[in-house]
Amino acid sequence: MDAMKAAGLTIVAQQPANSLRDLAQTVMENILTANPDVAAVFASNDLMALGAMEAIKAAKKKVIVVGFDANPDAAKSILAGEMSASIAQSPYNMGKFGVENAVKVLKGETISKRIDTGTLLVDKSNADKYK
Repeated sequence: MDAMKAAGLTIVAQQPANSLRDLAQTVMENILTANPDVAAVFASNDLMALGAMEAIKAAKKKVIVVGFDANPDAAKSILAGEMSASIAQSPYNMGKFGVENAVKVLKGETISKRIDTGTLLVDKSNADKYK
């Protein structure tokens, strides 16, 4: 939130959709009613981004939508020119770094409070690899 504000973005809403596509659609419908000029949406997973996208399409709006997880449905939406992007995680690194750091903890070693496992922006240029 701080980074978005520092970049000059105005945050008009932050609402949960409980990782549910249908609830995200309803939430986005409400956001669009209250803020018809919203320019962009970030959803913390692709199911919610896809639900938001349904509301945006129904309202015949052009809004940048970015999700998280790069699931196959999101990749298809990106390729169709609906969603703008998604963020792909690295499950391999998540598992590898998790085990490596668990071993360190068992040995009594200190581990970092934040362990970056890597992410990748998925857009039209590479979404075909995720569908």
